[in-house]
Amino acid sequence: MSCVISSPSTDSGKTTLSLLISCWAFSKDIKIQTFKVGPDYLDQQQLSSVGQPFCRNLDVFLSGEDWVQESFLKHSLKYEFSLIEGAMGLFDGLGATTYSSTANVAKLLDAPVIFIVNARGQVASLLATIRGFRDFDSELSIAGIIFNNVNSVRHKKLIEEVFKNEDIEILGFLPSDSRITLNKANLGLISPFDNGEEIDVEYFASFAERNLDMFSLSKFLISPQKKIFKSV
Repeated sequence: MSCVISSPSTDSGKTTLSLLISCWAFSKDIKIQTFKVGPDYLDQQQLSSVGQPFCRNLDVFLSGEDWVQESFLKHSLKYEFSLIEGAMGLFDGLGATTYSSTANVAKLLDAPVIFIVNARGQVASLLATIRGFRDFDSELSIAGIIFNNVNSVRHKKLIEEVFKNEDIEILGFLPSDSRITLNKANLGLISPFDNGEEIDVEYFASFAERNLDMFSLSKFLISPQKKIFKSV
């Protein structure tokens, strides 16, 4: 099994979360194969810059569904852990469709979704958001949630109270922190090779250890142990 990191929209923290997990794994001498949905190369460069195997793209529109399945299996089986970073919002695909979306890829690979949500200024509204995404497509599994921009104990406790009766696992609360904020440009993230700033792997790893339930998360990162698709 491998998980898909997704969110309701762009700029919710998908790349930051993927980097936190990758840096944590690196700090434990664990190799983790990362993937990026779509043709994006800037996020891919970020994920390839932290001492882990080269991040691979999974693009249904450009390469087709069979290729995405085969490429994922070929590369994920090389390592113990793997994760897939989504693009845009979970269901945003080609034009007004869900084709080539993160959801499309998650269903192709039968992979659970770990949802990261910007919780700033929200409590009960977060539940409406999660229920809407969860119920939109019954073939998808949103297995866990991570809340971003949770900056007080009170905010955290209120969110826990709202979700206490939901059958979905809370896997972490990320406070705002300028040291894990990624530089952006008009087209998205700035390449780590252009801005001269390297990811502080040690800090990212310790931040992940403090704010994420890495024991539970690691259960979703285990790579496939048998060929569930055609031979590659």
